[in-house]
Amino acid sequence: MEVTSKLRQVSGRLKASKVGITVEQHGDKLRLRATLPPKPRKRGNLPSLKLG
Repeated sequence: MEVTSKLRQVSGRLKASKVGITVEQHGDKLRLRATLPPKPRKRGNLPSLKLG
């Protein structure tokens, strides 16, 4: 089976199961792309906004 069609099948199954991961091909390499939860912040390490 061709790599492109196999990647489409894998991506379709991941999307159908709502995993949040996609497989991409860049040249001769494969990449996984995923949404990760934000890192926990320490108290006092919050960003400040200037309002004026």
